[in-house]
Amino acid sequence: MKKIVYLIFFPILSIMFFSCSDDGLPRVDAGVVEGGLISVLTSLIVHKQSSQEVYDVHIKTFQGAVRTTKVEIYKQFISPTYGYVSNKMLYKTLDDEITPQNIQTHTFSTTFAELKEGLLIAGESLPEDEDLRVGDKIVLTYVSHTSEGNIHTVRGTTELTISARFAGVYTVLESDFWNVGAPDNLADWTGANRVIKSLNNDVYEHVGFGPYTTDDNGPEFHPDAFFLFGIDNENRIQYYKYTLNGQLVTGMGINLLTCEDNDDILVNIPCGAATNYAIKDDVDEKDRLIFSVGYYALSGIGSDPLAGPREFFEVLEKL
Repeated sequence: MKKIVYLIFFPILSIMFFSCSDDGLPRVDAGVVEGGLISVLTSLIVHKQSSQEVYDVHIKTFQGAVRTTKVEIYKQFISPTYGYVSNKMLYKTLDDEITPQNIQTHTFSTTFAELKEGLLIAGESLPEDEDLRVGDKIVLTYVSHTSEGNIHTVRGTTELTISARFAGVYTVLESDFWNVGAPDNLADWTGANRVIKSLNNDVYEHVGFGPYTTDDNGPEFHPDAFFLFGIDNENRIQYYKYTLNGQLVTGMGINLLTCEDNDDILVNIPCGAATNYAIKDDVDEKDRLIFSVGYYALSGIGSDPLAGPREFFEVLEKL
């Protein structure tokens, strides 16, 4: 069976900035008009252990006066649980498929077994699927070559991750945002997509926080737009105050606000039994997650200068 999972990012800006990647190549930041622009449409693929599924990966090229002539795709295995990192090797090159057409979508198919080939840890092949842990992943990175001979490492990546039950791509069914006691003008992000990653058997990462995202191609970018949570045996959601590395989870403020600890502050969104739980769908696999969470900010973002609580309510359904 072929499974298609993709996340389409927000529209791309028209300004280009460069920063350096670990391999010394310039990274293509938000919005490129100088050539070499690639938008990675498939950011996350949820892989179940020992699955033989075929996955489609989608990227999009944007051509200008300076054209992308080929795209190199590299693969690397990373185990956050054990701290293992494999060699990084060339997996695939797209060249004949790249044409002068202004906007073009490219699709290639892959399997976990195919991606594992040639990846080594301390000179040894990767473990068998059943020996991998939730959170282990193979990361695809993209390098574009332009008609002027420049080489750019694209910021977007594709992660094929060994995942727990609730990991995946979700759509937002309901959303609300209260800013220091008043409805915010960004209060409705219904219809957007959100990624839920499983970091290990117990901890999930919600990528994004309310309308804010960690995608720097998006209009509401913030690098700390995430929170961590777990789901207990009764399908109730609890929030983690620290990352796996021991860093404080603050949202975009100074500390996280939860119904469990701060129901006297989170007064404009649901708390109690009506929120912070998961709904399993064993028939259509459209699990739902209901969140009430916030953070306390000493100052605002951009034109929002107010100090105080930010309160968020969100209902997600798995795609």
